[in-house]
Amino acid sequence: ITGSRSKVGKALVKALGTDHGIRTMDLADGDPPAPTFVGDGRDRAMAAAAIAGCDAVIHIPPIVPPDAPPEEIVDAGTRSTYNLVTTAPAGCRILLISNLGNFERYPVEYPVQENWAPRPTSEVWDLTTYLVQITVRELARVRPVKAIVLRLGEVVDDGDVKELPVDPRWLHVEDAVQAVERALVYRHDTGQFAMPYAVFHIVGAGKRTRFPLS
Repeated sequence: ITGSRSKVGKALVKALGTDHGIRTMDLADGDPPAPTFVGDGRDRAMAAAAIAGCDAVIHIPPIVPPDAPPEEIVDAGTRSTYNLVTTAPAGCRILLISNLGNFERYPVEYPVQENWAPRPTSEVWDLTTYLVQITVRELARVRPVKAIVLRLGEVVDDGDVKELPVDPRWLHVEDAVQAVERALVYRHDTGQFAMPYAVFHIVGAGKRTRFPLS
C-alpha cells in the first residue's frame, strides 16, 4: 500500500492487516510505525523491491510533502506510478485510488458515469490525477498486469462530518475500504469489463450525491 499515511491508507492497513501480509510505502513523517519503505516510487529500485512477489498493489498517489512545488507533485504521481506498474510481477493486480475531481466541470444535473471523459483543469492536482490514470490505463494494455481505478468521492470519517451540513461529495472511509476489498477480488474476465483495465466510481448512496452511483 503506497500512501499508507493518508486517511484511506491508514484505514486499509488496519482493515487488511489481519488477513493479509502488507508492505507500506510513504514518507517517514508522522506517528509510528514507520512505513516498510520510506520514500516514494520515483526510486525505481525501491519500487521494484517494495512490490517484489506481491499479488496486489494498492497505489494512493502522489506521495509528497504538504509544501511540495507543482512540478514535484506531477513528477511524484506519474513517475512513481510508471515505476510500480512496470516493475510489478506478472499477474499482479494494480489498484489505483483516485478521485472524481476531474468531473466537477460537468453540470450537476448530468448523470456522469465511468465511461465519460474526464475534464481536468490546469490546476496541478487535477492534472496529476488525470495523468496518473492515463499512465495506468496505457500500461495495462501492454504489461502483464490487471488494473482497476477507483475514483472515490471526498473521503471523510466520523470526525470530519460532525456538526457539519452534509456534502453531496462525501464518501465515508469505511465505504472506501469496502470498495477496495471488493476490487481486490474482482474478476476482469467477466461482464462488460473483460479486459485488463476497469474503472469504478465510488460515491455515497442516496439521491443527493454529486455523482450517480451506477
